[in-house]
Amino acid sequence: AKEIFISGFWNSFSQLSSVLLTGLDLLIANVMLGASAAGILAVAKTAPLALQVLINVVPTAFNPHLTILFAKESREAFLSELLYTLKITAILTGIPIAGFIALAPAFFRLWVPSVAGSDLNLLAILTMGQMIAGFGLMPLFYVFTITNKLKWASFSVFITGSLNLLLVLVLLKTTDLGLFAIAGVSSVLEVLRYLVLVPMYASHCLNTKPSTVYPSILKSLIYMGLLIASFLVLHGFLPSSSWLTLGASAMAMAVFGLGIGFVFMLNSNERHRIRTFKPLARFFKKKEVE
Repeated sequence: AKEIFISGFWNSFSQLSSVLLTGLDLLIANVMLGASAAGILAVAKTAPLALQVLINVVPTAFNPHLTILFAKESREAFLSELLYTLKITAILTGIPIAGFIALAPAFFRLWVPSVAGSDLNLLAILTMGQMIAGFGLMPLFYVFTITNKLKWASFSVFITGSLNLLLVLVLLKTTDLGLFAIAGVSSVLEVLRYLVLVPMYASHCLNTKPSTVYPSILKSLIYMGLLIASFLVLHGFLPSSSWLTLGASAMAMAVFGLGIGFVFMLNSNERHRIRTFKPLARFFKKKEVE
């Protein structure tokens, strides 16, 4: 009971600390820059926040299986499955992130034509810093829960949030960055936390070397670069002047992105595992019969 209480406390502390990172930005914008600026920031954050909720669902699907493997004390099997989960999560979550980056100008022109522009696009992408850096390592956050080592992970959120609040206030007072300071500082700090602290501490919790997880993370970042470049090229050929054509373009990008992920992210054994996954195996078998 004591361990459950302590675990719950640190989880709650982490959630409260995250308010310092992203929960106060609209309030700060309203107080320091005015209601109009706060409104623009709210518009820029709306779609990325919805996207964040969507992609957060993906890694949770793998948590029960990881829990079973960890409980069996099969270290090699757990690490192997964790690395596989990192890759699959990166493939599935990288596509909507890269798709939004490529389609953001068209999206905002259709949704809010009165305020659409390069500044709004940049603000929206800046608010996605943590998603871009963390999409390929989200399952590592579950390591802190499964090993019940939440204390320092929670403190890292608190420290990052406190630094964010301090730096934003200083920059707003001393520079003309305005909304870009509010959106950019938290993203930069989160990128550093995601790419340095999270993998290092997760490796420590699992008693393994950081080199176990970093190759997968690096490959995910290269995959994101490939997706963004490919989607931007595709966007030049695909129409997006209406919601219907924008949706069709997004679907085409999703299919193309899955192909890139399947070939680039997975090795031969992992690709075979996907092909033999029962629902997909039935599909491929049916196609062969036809």
